[in-house]
Amino acid sequence: MRSLAKSRYGNIIAPVLALLLPVIIMAAAFMIAQVPPGKILPVEATLRRNPMDEDVICAVTESREAASEIREELASPNSLVRQKGIDTLLAEYMDLFFLLALMTGDKAGGVILFAAYFLRFGLASIAMYYLLKNRIRAGKYFSVMLSVFYACSSIAFLAAGAIQVMNLLILFPLAFAAMDRMIATDDNVVYLRLVLIFALIFISGMPGIICGSVCILMYSFVAAIMRYRTAGNVLASVCRILAAVIPGFMVSGMVSIPAMLSLDIQQRGTEVFSDAAVEYKLFDFLASASSGMAQNSQDGTCHAIYIGIITLVLIIIMFINPNIPVRIKAVTGIVAVICHILTAYSAFNSLIPFADSSTCYPAALLSGLAVVLVIAAAISVKNIRNAGRGVIYGGGLSVIVLMVIANSSENVYGYMNYQLFMTFISAVGVTVFLLHIAENGSRKTGIIYGVLSCIVLTSNMSYVYMMSDMRPEDYRPVVYADGDCDTPELSTDAELSFLTSRDRYLILDSGSAPSEEGRDVPSIINEMCDDMGIDHVFLPVGTSEIMNIGFVKGEDGRFRICEEDSEMIRGVSLLSEERLFFGSGLNAPVHMSELNFNISDLPIDRKFDGPFLYELTNTTGTFEISMRGDPTGANQGYMELYRLDEDALDVFNGMSFDIAAENRVTGGGAKTLLTGVRYSEDIKISVGGTQVAVYEYLGRTAFTIPSDLEGVLEISSRNKGAVPGIALTISGLLCAAGHEIITKRIRRLE
Repeated sequence: MRSLAKSRYGNIIAPVLALLLPVIIMAAAFMIAQVPPGKILPVEATLRRNPMDEDVICAVTESREAASEIREELASPNSLVRQKGIDTLLAEYMDLFFLLALMTGDKAGGVILFAAYFLRFGLASIAMYYLLKNRIRAGKYFSVMLSVFYACSSIAFLAAGAIQVMNLLILFPLAFAAMDRMIATDDNVVYLRLVLIFALIFISGMPGIICGSVCILMYSFVAAIMRYRTAGNVLASVCRILAAVIPGFMVSGMVSIPAMLSLDIQQRGTEVFSDAAVEYKLFDFLASASSGMAQNSQDGTCHAIYIGIITLVLIIIMFINPNIPVRIKAVTGIVAVICHILTAYSAFNSLIPFADSSTCYPAALLSGLAVVLVIAAAISVKNIRNAGRGVIYGGGLSVIVLMVIANSSENVYGYMNYQLFMTFISAVGVTVFLLHIAENGSRKTGIIYGVLSCIVLTSNMSYVYMMSDMRPEDYRPVVYADGDCDTPELSTDAELSFLTSRDRYLILDSGSAPSEEGRDVPSIINEMCDDMGIDHVFLPVGTSEIMNIGFVKGEDGRFRICEEDSEMIRGVSLLSEERLFFGSGLNAPVHMSELNFNISDLPIDRKFDGPFLYELTNTTGTFEISMRGDPTGANQGYMELYRLDEDALDVFNGMSFDIAAENRVTGGGAKTLLTGVRYSEDIKISVGGTQVAVYEYLGRTAFTIPSDLEGVLEISSRNKGAVPGIALTISGLLCAAGHEIITKRIRRLE
């Protein structure tokens, strides 16, 4: 009886730990990170000079702002504005916690989103625990620790900036567990559960539809090969899983179809693969496994105590362990390589052009990759007792050797010393833990290891919080010519990892913009770039008007950025050059009082008043764009800088607009406006009762108001995606129900 009670107690405490430990660790790390610099560790050790930004948790800040904006749009009397709010909600924010925040006020909604941010780590951990304990059959407490490492990995931490990606971290382990059980049994309840999980993945937004489809296909092969040896059984199992994918997508149709239509994706196949060069280095795997996402210079400060280093040790041991079947090793390696290469920015920008301004998609694929790595690690642990000490030592030491090789490359800078130290400690700790498992060590030793792991994990995550709001110039030194001189010189051939490795960049501190008597900032920067062969400049300017603006050098080699009056000017000689923006894109809320174009040999085709678009056509002449920011200006526009194509468009796109009080249009000349809403033939626009022409521009709705029209602007539209979405949802439910009915009928006949 005592052993039975003890077993029941263990069965209860293990999942509770899996749920609560990540929440406690992340909350404690957040509290520690709020301590001012120098109070815990010297500034020289952490390279941290400024207090943590209050808005460092972008998942909470951005979600709160989005909830407020969508709430206002849904309450608007303008049907077009309401439709924009609905499209945004369906495409990006279909989440239970976000919907609760949307239904409450700003303060209560902020509390809900803040609590949900930490709770999601616990939910991701408990989902992985369920997979490891019930399907992989790993030990209880090892499943707890590996689940905690999965939830607190840098992949999860960085993906938490996007609600839909964080939800995928929860759904992916559940999907794999349901697939494995469906292959092993012929239970209709499991089939319906799998349909529901797939529907939730697709409902989570475009990252779920695009990356979820890739991960589901990969998971189906992994689960089938783990269960069967023959090709026929593997393919049959994959087909059974795909039979649940289609109804799952159909069930999500009520949300996913309008969301897909709202993006208005139009891309020719030849354009997709016209520049499909993939830049990939051998040790990018180590970088991404350590930091979770190697595309952002800030993300390089994340540390490898969690999923990266642990799974790397265990997977190396798995591959050199002769007791594990070759088919499992092969499928693990193939899936890991495919997923990882797909997350390379050069590959992703080529394959999915409409997603290159978002880090959600690489984060979603990396999250899917993390599930495969954790499963491989669990399989390795299950077979560790048969491996021998040589295999265990080889796995641990090989990681340290790889770290030394990788960190001696050109991509590593001095600010990573703390990361190297903690990574080395973690590698040693994992090796000791594996020896403990292999030799059937005492429970007390396991508890001590678990407590120490949680402490180190908390300290690392607090450091990640501290560094997350730092800009590159905060920890990458800028050397000045004569010590106190204001003219900066390039200190190193810095390679920002979220751009291509072929490019060279100059990083300047906005607080120490160069100046010289009789010369302006642009002339100095241009000379430096010409002398040193720099192709790009990354210059954070201002504090609120314009943030983190990047410029690619034009064919004339000239560009100008002036911080003093928040003005940016860009001039090039051809419109068919490289794309103008890069990295995660520019989407800055800007108060504008002036927007001008100057073109040498081409008249402006259409003029957009206020903070709106100027349309250009292809030209061989020179043109210049200038924008002046004014925090007190009456015109507010949300600007996004689009990339150039062969046909010639450089677009400042106004995502919101105000014409006048009560939408009343007054005289003063013709006005052409570009809205942020997907174009549809059903959109009707009238001014003072007179219908005006509506046309498509860049996939969005634009319209021209003649100069002689005055009156109230009325816009009406009908969402065509709702009807097919509802029909597809009903069809999916019928397919799922029909599968169960047909299966039962076949069983009766048998």
